Amino acid sequence: PDSHGSSMTRRWFRRPSGYLCLCHENLEDWVGEAIVTSTNRRLEGSVRRNWWGFAGKRSADVALHERAGPQLLAECHKLRAELPEAQVMVTRGGDLGARYVIHTVVPSHPSGRDPRPMPAPQAGDVATADEAEELLKQAFSNALGTARDLGVSTVCLPAMGCGCRGYPVEVAAGIGVAALQEAPIPYCEVRFWETLTFRKWVQLTEARLEGCEEADVREALWQGKSLAEWHEEQEAKRKPGC
Repeated sequence: PDSHGSSMTRRWFRRPSGYLCLCHENLEDWVGEAIVTSTNRRLEGSVRRNWWGFAGKRSADVALHERAGPQLLAECHKLRAELPEAQVMVTRGGDLGARYVIHTVVPSHPSGRDPRPMPAPQAGDVATADEAEELLKQAFSNALGTARDLGVSTVCLPAMGCGCRGYPVEVAAGIGVAALQEAPIPYCEVRFWETLTFRKWVQLTEARLEGCEEADVREALWQGKSLAEWHEEQEAKRKPGC
């Protein structure tokens, strides 16, 4: 642990409107109110079961669908066949530990494009660098705004753009940190599958936000409990008869 009590896989920070945790763990394991997932226009997690993109990057959306089970898949198919870039769609969480899933579409960045010929649908997902970066900003803004509108106080996101979408990590991390710094949600968490991406986000966040301890977050938001314990209590209160 460092001087703030954070571990090598979790770092905690104060934001103007709450707290931010950067966590080197799988998105689909998170327990809380809302999970954001980054997908492509065809909602890739609902149409394929390959976790790996053309650049050898893990698709968090596909992994999320694997964990969520058939309810999430059926709801996605019922609501939309395609979703425009940077727009959002909300579904229930299925077998996940979250009440809601906020789906948003992030285009592929040309920096991560595989040099081999791509199928036409995938090639059409690649935007110019300027377009991709602007759409990533909009995706973060729209996803976090939707979480606010849902009335949740906890939300977890992947490091959008840093996986199979192929953005330069420093570019995508800079966009993400800026969006989360002012996010109107008391607790935001970003989960990372890849170590170098996690470290870059930590580096950029340390330059913008003050570090803190997990105990500070628990006392401020969850009466000293862990997020999982607090969330379980809140969900129990929502059940009929409680």
